Amino acid sequence: MDERLIKWREDFLQSNKEHLSEEAYLRFSKGLRELDQQQLMNLLISQKHEEKELEKFKEDYLKFYASVSTKEQYAQAKEYLDGMTFVDLVFFRKMINDESKKYENMSEKERLKALRQIWEENVGSGNRTAKSYEKASFMADEDTQNYLSIIEKYFVQDYIHLTAKEDRFLIELWEGKQEWDIDPSTGENRGTIFVPSDLFFAKTIALRDVVIEVDERNDFSNGTVCKARVIIFDDYKQRVENAFATESEEHFEVGIFVGYDGDFPAFFIPLYVCPGYDFMVWKEKYGLFPGVSFNVIPSRYEINGAVLTFFETWYGIQIALLHPDVKDVFKNPQRTQSNDHSEKAKKKKRRVVRYVRKHIITLTELEEYAKTEDAERKYHRKCLVWHVIGHWRTYKNGTRVFIQPHWRGVLRQIKTASNVEARDRELSCGSKIIGRLTDE
Repeated sequence: MDERLIKWREDFLQSNKEHLSEEAYLRFSKGLRELDQQQLMNLLISQKHEEKELEKFKEDYLKFYASVSTKEQYAQAKEYLDGMTFVDLVFFRKMINDESKKYENMSEKERLKALRQIWEENVGSGNRTAKSYEKASFMADEDTQNYLSIIEKYFVQDYIHLTAKEDRFLIELWEGKQEWDIDPSTGENRGTIFVPSDLFFAKTIALRDVVIEVDERNDFSNGTVCKARVIIFDDYKQRVENAFATESEEHFEVGIFVGYDGDFPAFFIPLYVCPGYDFMVWKEKYGLFPGVSFNVIPSRYEINGAVLTFFETWYGIQIALLHPDVKDVFKNPQRTQSNDHSEKAKKKKRRVVRYVRKHIITLTELEEYAKTEDAERKYHRKCLVWHVIGHWRTYKNGTRVFIQPHWRGVLRQIKTASNVEARDRELSCGSKIIGRLTDE
């Protein structure tokens, strides 16, 4: 018999010895030594194939674990798996596969909730996952072109300018006061990183194609001008109604977020909501605009941070337009010509002059519209009016109902979807939409 096969056989026996009783090992050893060369060769090939399968399993498991663990937890798990013997890994795979069976028939809603629960147990608010340190990944060219063609069909309707203080005012209309924000043991705000999806299911999106500009230069030493565009599909209400009608628990697209580098579009990411799940979601792959490249590919954390930060503002703006008083700040926008850099590349096409409603929001206006009529009483916005996020409730009989978002407090006369002030639709090409973010 080939000496290489004999050596492999003895090594294989030794690697299994600690996992077997003395009697079982003797039987196993006797059976293995009775195999002829061809039988031993087949066993070797089978084991090598199994080793590849185990490596693939380990890779997939660590990929999943990176999204629900901290960097330190991930490093410990990887070290533990790398130190496993072949047999150890076989048993570990069986344990994980058995545990995974309960997730096989889960809907998208149930899967998202389960992942969020694991994330909360392992990571928690204010911490980064191991996955966030990975480099961002991008869509295939065909998918990129499909989304670019969708973006080209939309035109910006509103342009909102804010300083960092005004940005924080709008965010505080909702953030930090929800059930998931508060640590029940301390009562402290844990710092949410989730953006609610309730306004989609309530069908109360007031601005469907908006540019948000936040000028941080006067508020932070390293401040800059950051811009974002959020496109919500014109038929988003019909998509929601279809999901309701079919009792779907799968996510579906409702819009696109566009990120800019300076004044030029750089990347985009499709937006999803899922019936029964209270937060917006997006996929792991991003799309790039033509001609865009990175000297250093940003991490998922950097891109997701940009998306999340602007969605906090976007949601605050949508809430402000439903606020009983703050909505009045947006009543008298300027009509200004669009400055659409994306059309400059179309040299052979005559540029159409389009206009956009420009809202320059000041902190003085926000505070004026938010204060109480009682001049003698110090106004505290968080006490007099607060927004309650819409959410899904499942009753004991299995019935699933969407609870509409609403305001509470003495200023709670909210305008609903049926009577939100109608807005003129002066179309404008998407311009100047999103830039780099800086840490506060």
